[in-house]
Amino acid sequence: MASPTILLTRNQFGYQTDYFNYSKYLSKPEFNHQVINVCIDAGHPKVNAPNVEVVYVADTSSPKIVRWVKLILAGLHGLSSGHTVVVKYFPGASLLRLSRNKKNLVIDIRTLSVSPNPLRRMIQDLLCRLEVRGNDRITVVSNSIAQKLCLKNWHLLPLGANLPISTAFSEGKDGPKIPLLVYAGTLDGRDLTTLIRGFEKASHCVEARLRIIGSGKSEHQLISLVVELGISDKVEFLGYIPHGEEFSKLLKTSSFGIVHVPPTDYYAGQPSTKLYEYWAHGLPVLCSNYPSGAAEIQDGTGLLYNFNSDDLRDCIVRALKDLESFDSEKIYELALSHTWEKVVQKYLVPVLDLYCED
Repeated sequence: MASPTILLTRNQFGYQTDYFNYSKYLSKPEFNHQVINVCIDAGHPKVNAPNVEVVYVADTSSPKIVRWVKLILAGLHGLSSGHTVVVKYFPGASLLRLSRNKKNLVIDIRTLSVSPNPLRRMIQDLLCRLEVRGNDRITVVSNSIAQKLCLKNWHLLPLGANLPISTAFSEGKDGPKIPLLVYAGTLDGRDLTTLIRGFEKASHCVEARLRIIGSGKSEHQLISLVVELGISDKVEFLGYIPHGEEFSKLLKTSSFGIVHVPPTDYYAGQPSTKLYEYWAHGLPVLCSNYPSGAAEIQDGTGLLYNFNSDDLRDCIVRALKDLESFDSEKIYELALSHTWEKVVQKYLVPVLDLYCED
């Protein structure tokens, strides 16, 4: 077996989809990688994965600077021990290049800054660019982000999705039923008031329900809006639900998935994990018309809408009236090329095998 691979992230293990799945699949015997996940204990319930060692270097009771220092020291120790270290980029991560074994360091960029403050966003993106440009061992989630950072030597490491245990897409959908729309994701920074208002307008034209899975600071504000609009009986908030059997069942019993991303410059190059997850469960997708989403939606896989409540209303009405035109089996087949297992096999393993020491 190769030298251990350390996955270093500020997110608690199990609560960052990408790194949980890297760990889950890299640790499989066929990939021949021993995985150690080094992270921060954020106080969430602990999540385990077979053959994955999880090391919590600090918890949220420690000051941020202490957590940051402990992550950096853990990464430097791993590099000095001859391990490959994959770090999910955070400001200051370039200090890991101080190690004599910096050739074993892979800096992974999952996102650019999404701060609503333009100046802060510009500074954070510039810092990221300056920190990684001296390191040709870089993985990036999308071509557009790599281009925005003006990177030359980098490797694509795209998003993926987990396939449901059962692909019986009619499961739980037998008999008369009101169509169910599902939004899964963060409740912050997505202007979900537009989503709720668009759904409320559509509810006057067609019968439907909306299920919202996720958490965020905006939750109470959104619940108040639902009450104000008089649609409490049609909208349910389920909070954060970890990926697993319960999450999968909620998707499989839905009619459409919603990808609701504002068409801002800073979201333009950010692909959506949820789009692939919906497809993996045979769900057609209603997607806001932003560059990364629009590039993925094809005939028969979903519909696009402009980011306003009236256009979303029209999109929902059209989708529900044409519900029978979407083929869950064909949508599922499209998702087969976007599974996390294939992402790890095709993109991550070659990078690790290229840079790890024999």
